[in-house]
Amino acid sequence: MFLYPSAQNLAGACVIVIGKHTAVSEKGLRLSPFQMNFGHRCRVIEAAEALALKNVKRHDLEKGGKLIGRTVVLEGDYDYCIGGGLGGRKRKGKIRLALLETQMGMGASQITQTEYASCAKRMGAGKAGQIFQIRVGTALGINSWKKPRIRIGHLVIPETNVFFCGAVMQSLRYTPPADLSKLEKGDLEVCKRFLEHWRRIGGELTKDGRYLLNKNSAALTEALRAEAEGAGVTYHLGRCFSKDSLYGEDLGYMVELGRRYRIATSEMEQGMNAFIANLAWHTERLRIHSAAVLVQVGECWKDADGALHGKGFPETRSEKNRVAKAMEAAYKIAANALARLKEGIG
Repeated sequence: MFLYPSAQNLAGACVIVIGKHTAVSEKGLRLSPFQMNFGHRCRVIEAAEALALKNVKRHDLEKGGKLIGRTVVLEGDYDYCIGGGLGGRKRKGKIRLALLETQMGMGASQITQTEYASCAKRMGAGKAGQIFQIRVGTALGINSWKKPRIRIGHLVIPETNVFFCGAVMQSLRYTPPADLSKLEKGDLEVCKRFLEHWRRIGGELTKDGRYLLNKNSAALTEALRAEAEGAGVTYHLGRCFSKDSLYGEDLGYMVELGRRYRIATSEMEQGMNAFIANLAWHTERLRIHSAAVLVQVGECWKDADGALHGKGFPETRSEKNRVAKAMEAAYKIAANALARLKEGIG
C-alpha cells in the first residue's frame, strides 16, 4: 500500500511512502510513540538487554525463527527513575519503548524511517498524535582547535545537523535538467524550486550555501542534556555532520569541516531522521520529535604545527572499554529522556 502525495503538499513533494521492508508494515503495527533508533541491528538487542526491558516482543521474529522484514523491531517495558534535581522528587514508573533498526546510512534510513512514519500515520500515532524518536549511535569526535576536547568515549548531543544527501533532494522532487552538463554551470531555476521546498519544511543552509542544515527537537535535546548531566558522563552539545560515506575515512577532511562549519561530530543518519520528522509534519501533520545521543568512537584534531592526529575507531583495550561504558550510558540516557517527555518534565 502506498500513500501518494496530494497536489497541495509542497507542490508535489514526496511525502510518506509505505513499503514492505519491515515487520511494522508487514503486520500493520501500532508501535509505542516512545522510540529509540539504531543504525546497527546488534545495538537493538544490546540496548534491550542493557535496559533490562520486560515483556519484550520481537515483532520481526516469529515462532520457529522465521524473520519478517529486513530490520529488527522490538518493544519492551522499561522501569525508570528520573528527576530529583534541585530538591525535586524522583519519579518512578514504566514506559513502553519501541526499539527500531533504521540500518546504516541516510539512504537506508530514508526508506525505513518513512515506512515507520507511514504506519504511524495509517494506524494512528501515539498520545496527541506525537512520536518521540532518539537515535543512539556512534560517531567521530571532531576538534577544530589545537587541543582535543571531544575524545573517544565522550557523548555528543547534536542540536543541529549539517549534511547533503541525494535522497533528500529526490524526496522533495528535485529534477536535474535534461542536459546534465548544465549542472556544472548551475541551473538556478531548479535550485530555486528545491530551496523553496526545503525552506518550507523548516530547512536552512550553511552560511556559504554549500550544505543543508536542519534542527533536532529542542524538547528532546534538552531532555537528553538533563539526563546526561545527571548521569555524570562527559558530554558536549554541538553541530553534527551527517554523511553517506563512513565518517572515519578522511580525518583531515573532517577537521576542516569542523573548522569551517563548527562541527563537533560526524555520523551517518541523523540529518535524514530530522528531515523525515519535518517532512511528516508539513505534509501529513504527523508530529515526530527527533534527536540523538552519539557515542564518540573516534577523534581527530590538528596540533599547533598543523600535524593531523586521531583515529576513526577505538584500538586499545582502554578505548574499547570507554566506548562500551559510554554506549551503555547512552542507552539509559535516551530511555530516561523519553520518560521525561512522558512525565512532562521539561
